[in-house]
Amino acid sequence: MIVSTKKALLLIVVMLLTGCQNNTRALPDYISKISIPNWDEIYPLLRSEAQKWEAGAELNLAVLIIDINEDSDLPLVRAIFESPDNRLEFLYIEFFENQTFHTKTEKNLIPILDSNLVFDEDWKLNSNDVWKLFLENEEVVSASEEYFKCSTLTLINKEVGGRDEKKVVWQLALDNCLGTSTLYFIDAKTSQFLGSESH
Repeated sequence: MIVSTKKALLLIVVMLLTGCQNNTRALPDYISKISIPNWDEIYPLLRSEAQKWEAGAELNLAVLIIDINEDSDLPLVRAIFESPDNRLEFLYIEFFENQTFHTKTEKNLIPILDSNLVFDEDWKLNSNDVWKLFLENEEVVSASEEYFKCSTLTLINKEVGGRDEKKVVWQLALDNCLGTSTLYFIDAKTSQFLGSESH
């Protein structure tokens, strides 16, 4: 009788756990259909292109476009590269789905600082992985579709949450294209969620 009771209790526990898993919130269609550009694959191509401009080119920031409208005319990534050997210019690159680049050099109004650059050792987290982490945030998955219309995922070296020191973060910007946005931050090396800011 005791053995049967234990089996019954075990069965109840399993059913409860299974029920909890089945109650996991489903993502809205406009979020579930989003495909994030794969940064691990795109970055070497961008870096190679940038080094045609300056051999010592380093990434300043990369903006991955979150395209919920599936607009093929939009680039997958917009990036800025700078070089310690040429502090008066920067290279702007757009990378498209058909593997083509659009590049142009611009004058730097303010000479670059090494502390603004994103070096290879500063990040480990790929864009697809960080996107999954952002989708664990209730505020993100609860945002209405309009806030994904101009949304971006940016790899950048910046101060976050009032901290004095800079760190390389993945920044998710949910933007309604009308000047209202919320920024969410995850440490690009440790995967730690660093909070959010509204603008």
